[in-house]
Amino acid sequence: MENLYTNNQMRRNLYLIFGFLMLLIAKINSQNVCQGNLGENIFSVGDFGSGPENVVSTDPNIAPGYVYTTNTPPNDGFYTITNDMGKWGNFWGTWLRIADSSSDPDGYMMVVNASYEPGIFYEEKIDGLCENTLYEFSALVINLIRSGVADHIQPNVSFLLDGAVKYNTGGIVQDEKWHKYGFTFTTDINQTSVILTLRNNAPGGIGNDLALDNISFRPCGPDAFANAEKDFIICSNDITPVEIIADTDQGAAIQWQFLSPTTGNWENIQGANNNITYHNIFDPGEYKYRYLSAGSASNLLNDKCSVISDTATVNVLPIEFEYYDTICQNVKYQFGQQEIFASGLYEETFVASSGCDSFVDLYLTVVPEANISFETEILNPNCFGASDGLLEVKNTTGGTPPLTYKFGNETNLYGDFSNISSGNYVLMVTDRYQCSASVPIVFEDPDIFYLDLGPDVTVNLGSQVDLIYETNYGINTATWIGENLDCNICITNFAKPFDNGLYTVTAENEFGCIDSDSLNVVINEVENQFYTPNVFSPNEDGINDVFEIFTSSLAIDQVQKFMVFDRWGNKVYEALNKPFGSPDLTWDGNMNSNKMQIGVYSYFFEIKLINDDTIKIKGEVSLIR
Repeated sequence: MENLYTNNQMRRNLYLIFGFLMLLIAKINSQNVCQGNLGENIFSVGDFGSGPENVVSTDPNIAPGYVYTTNTPPNDGFYTITNDMGKWGNFWGTWLRIADSSSDPDGYMMVVNASYEPGIFYEEKIDGLCENTLYEFSALVINLIRSGVADHIQPNVSFLLDGAVKYNTGGIVQDEKWHKYGFTFTTDINQTSVILTLRNNAPGGIGNDLALDNISFRPCGPDAFANAEKDFIICSNDITPVEIIADTDQGAAIQWQFLSPTTGNWENIQGANNNITYHNIFDPGEYKYRYLSAGSASNLLNDKCSVISDTATVNVLPIEFEYYDTICQNVKYQFGQQEIFASGLYEETFVASSGCDSFVDLYLTVVPEANISFETEILNPNCFGASDGLLEVKNTTGGTPPLTYKFGNETNLYGDFSNISSGNYVLMVTDRYQCSASVPIVFEDPDIFYLDLGPDVTVNLGSQVDLIYETNYGINTATWIGENLDCNICITNFAKPFDNGLYTVTAENEFGCIDSDSLNVVINEVENQFYTPNVFSPNEDGINDVFEIFTSSLAIDQVQKFMVFDRWGNKVYEALNKPFGSPDLTWDGNMNSNKMQIGVYSYFFEIKLINDDTIKIKGEVSLIR
């Protein structure tokens, strides 16, 4: 659980104790579970049973070191028996939500929230054992902390025999998997009882939370199996009994058993105590055999001492069959090597893969051709090259149910087909006797949806480009990519580009088809769009009386500098940061209201454009009067 106590000193002390315990038990954590066959589980309730209650309401009294609770999740030092943690109303945030280890949805498991001190959470005394016999003591354990959760103590479980630790799990990893842990031991001479214990070693608090299932104590023997790893297969006309041979230690006592088909229980075969038993039943069916083995005949009678072999299966196959079938007229019926078109009794011999010859009597009835009729409704693909066509078969009459509908490579029982592309197809409707009717079906593509933005264009900086496309369908939506667009999602659009660039539109038509097109826009050089005269005459005749710069460009933000110099470099006129068209951007040939001499003057313009670029224009102009 999530620890309710957060005292850092307590946590450090618990980790120190835990580390010391791990050093003490390092020598006994080597697992040695049974490598051969096992007997019946002496812990008859070791899997905790099953039931509809999510949490068992009765205290099972199996954990002397813990307290049973029906409140979930259990706190430190408590445990519960449950069939599914996912059905609990409350959870510790770091815990898994799991069911028990079996496939039984009602199967129970034991969920333990470890106490702060080592404690026993399972203990049982077993009497009536056999001396000098090998046993396995094991359990399935899972760490309940989710993988990836850091700083949580791992559970650590010891398996004790008569109070002595015989096996230790070590830290049980957070991998969200059940693991089998345990050990084997041999009873001493004259030893007929043991006390078996499961004990928690790790401290409680942050982590050390686990679930247990399938606690098992079983006799253990060598591999014990019958002489067929696969099934015996014989024919019902065989007369030779089948030998089933036990493979076990020499001198072992054996009792063969047979699975009764009437009771479903394993029953002893009277007198079958040798290594070989015989199957001599030749009625068709499946028959199962196994044997119990033990070190002596007396031990064989004690289910706490005997080992159960694997199962051998004998399958007796029938060789005579009667088969009845019905077929539509004009349909070929293939029966072995015979091609049949008429009613009657037919005989054929078949050889099975098992080697049994089968004699089959076929009673065939031929019925008249059925008058199967139907209607179809077709929806062609919405877009050229798409696979979203639909076919629905309606108002089917005639034929003997069930009817099957085959269209292309698909067959179904209801006559609806989807995801169809253009092409030529055949629809076939067939009844249970193979009477059928078919029609050709053609699916056609619509016209290809296209967009055309036209040829690339060249414009002046600051000019508007109308983005107009041609199309052969109505447009539902259009998405644009480019610089200085009026909008990004609109049917019609325009742009005022600052730089050369590509404009792309992607549109969807009324049927959901998509196409796109692009347009390159090239911006003219701005410097080539300015004109300055090379002479002016400020004589007040109304013609060319001032010097100024002319342009058709829409790209000017402002004129940052306009200066005029005489031939000795003296500044005779200046205007700064003026909007284009301002009267300050003209020179009337005067300086401080004094007329300047005729001659050649130099000029300089620094112009800021709407894209924040600047251009500089300079030259000479002649002043005449």
